[in-house]
Amino acid sequence: MEKYRRATEIMKNLPITNPHCFVRQANIHCSYCTGAFKEENYDDMLLRIHRSRLFFPFHRAYLYFYERIVGKIMGDDSFAIPYWNWDVPEGMYMPDMFMNESLFHQKRETTHFPPRVTENDFHKSDKFLGPEKQIEANLALMYVQMVSGAKTPELFMGCPLKAGHDGWCMRSGTIEMSPHNSLHSWTGITSLREHEDMGAFYAAARDPLFYPHHSNIDRLWHVWRELNDVKEEWSDPEWFNSFFYFYDENQQLIRVRVSDMLDETKLGYRYVPSETFWLDYKPTPLVEPNLAKKELSKLNNGHNTPLFGSNIRRLDTTFTVKVPRSIKPVAEEEMKDGKKIHTEEILEVDGILAEENVAVKFDVFINMVNESMAIKSDVRVREYAGAFQTMGGGKKINAKKVGKIDDIRI
Repeated sequence: MEKYRRATEIMKNLPITNPHCFVRQANIHCSYCTGAFKEENYDDMLLRIHRSRLFFPFHRAYLYFYERIVGKIMGDDSFAIPYWNWDVPEGMYMPDMFMNESLFHQKRETTHFPPRVTENDFHKSDKFLGPEKQIEANLALMYVQMVSGAKTPELFMGCPLKAGHDGWCMRSGTIEMSPHNSLHSWTGITSLREHEDMGAFYAAARDPLFYPHHSNIDRLWHVWRELNDVKEEWSDPEWFNSFFYFYDENQQLIRVRVSDMLDETKLGYRYVPSETFWLDYKPTPLVEPNLAKKELSKLNNGHNTPLFGSNIRRLDTTFTVKVPRSIKPVAEEEMKDGKKIHTEEILEVDGILAEENVAVKFDVFINMVNESMAIKSDVRVREYAGAFQTMGGGKKINAKKVGKIDDIRI
């Protein structure tokens, strides 16, 4: 770690004209994440690497070249960026090694310094659950984001963005929404509008803690693949051939494709097996499902619960809607050609309108018997289906907005 601190100090003191300068490296994230680039052949389409499937391969490439630059400065080509393992109890605090010298950053929320436990679904203000309950909530969140809410590549990684108007989409995967967005905001100064630095796209990589945070995101991509026996999320050419530019350790501008980033072993690194305590934290229901079904049936017979339709609703309070199922309930496991297959039923909330540079969050509960229970509940209950969460950009983009703003699948 001493060599890493020294290399970071050297990078911070390099002139801005040097591509290895710490600020220049941070500005790579700023450029790709605040609309600085347009899609190739589409002048009215901004390139987006958040809120789509490009999120994971872009950040893997970013870490790969940053790691090689640091390794060259250190004189150690085996250097690997440490990951901040906020998904297990012993890692649920700001890492001590990033709390001093060149790895420390002034623009962090001081009330969240160690030994404060991370709030992995944080949004704007603290819940003050206490250490033990917060750890339980963090582990339950990981179960939802990695297991129950992430059964398909699109749910886990985000929508399959493609070039052009017909290929446009905007939908984050589970891990990108939280803990990714949440811990960015939790780390930054909460009194600032966008929770700078970590809480805003334009400034996030100015904090050295950005890199171990994203190293853990990258590791969880590997873990999710192993849990689901996935070797290839998509096979379409647009996925494989999407590309980004980075400076390498020799200050050469390099173009890399998504296909170059899909196997970390070919990039010269691997993750050692680590604990996955969250696999044992499957949330339990507040009300036994059959009893909840009866109670909800009584409520629907006695009240005119509005349908979840196309009318615009302002999300400034908790409200209940009825969602008609478009398909008949099916058994979770079915047989096809003598093999057991899994059927996943997905609820999609489409056309979410929000200011693009403002952090937004709302939770979704299914089969919650009453609204007061939802207000008091969190990710630790099975009725919690998921959340919609964004982080702020911090800079206004003067460009034509294309299509709808966002959607969520849970």
